[in-house]
Amino acid sequence: MPLSPSSLPFLGAGLGYRRAIRSFYDQPGLPLGFLELMPEHIFDASAQSQAELAEDTANRPVVTHSISLSIGTATGPDGRFLPKMARVNRRYKVPWCSDHLCFTKIGGQRIGQLTPIPYTDASLAAVVANVKIVQKAVGVPFLIENISQYFQFPGNTLSEPAFMAEVAAKTGCGVLLDVTNLRNNAANLGWDPQRYLAEFPLNRLVQFHLAGSEWVAGKLLDTHGAAVHPDVWKLTKQVIDASHVRALLIERDQTFGSLKRLEAEVRKADRLMQGAAGA
Repeated sequence: MPLSPSSLPFLGAGLGYRRAIRSFYDQPGLPLGFLELMPEHIFDASAQSQAELAEDTANRPVVTHSISLSIGTATGPDGRFLPKMARVNRRYKVPWCSDHLCFTKIGGQRIGQLTPIPYTDASLAAVVANVKIVQKAVGVPFLIENISQYFQFPGNTLSEPAFMAEVAAKTGCGVLLDVTNLRNNAANLGWDPQRYLAEFPLNRLVQFHLAGSEWVAGKLLDTHGAAVHPDVWKLTKQVIDASHVRALLIERDQTFGSLKRLEAEVRKADRLMQGAAGA
């Protein structure tokens, strides 16, 4: 059954859970609709960390977002990781979970980064098979996310958004659009954001990621350590008006600095989402 975003709960604006700023989440009046957890951070957490997490998520919706499935790997997702991810999903009663359209392992070896996959028929068949395995295991709707790319494989027969649309059509999965990654790829690879969005499966869009990028040695890097760029906000508003997206997450993993800027971004995200046509 194809996933219908409008059938999922509307969560509004959210943040990735980071212990370093846990006191920030409960500021009076902060319109924080949900938190996003990385399962990898939970499996081996200390008892104190587990207790803090339970306290911080007790009265707020949670979604999970992993980096370990390696959806593009032909040998399939990690069979040891999937049951753990499913347990986290059950424990926090998540409405959906997500991971990236990429390689994170090859030949059973972890490669330590999110690496692009070829966009070919053979790769499509592998990804479709892997997504179906994940869907069966995790117990909730599953989304795939676009990544920042610094190279592409030669011989691609599909664009990334067309590839994601094919995966969604063949599996019924949802999609997570990282708008910052789209801007980064437009700068680094010469992509046209409007052409990208015209091919992207907006009818399956459930969640956004927005983050900060920084120029390093002539490349726009996805650092998660800076303010969201105005162009990213503009593209996000465009997509909101054409979709039934349910959640918008601000990603900040480092260089938190003054939390006033982060608070302003959460409030801006909330205003955008509350004005969403599909809310």
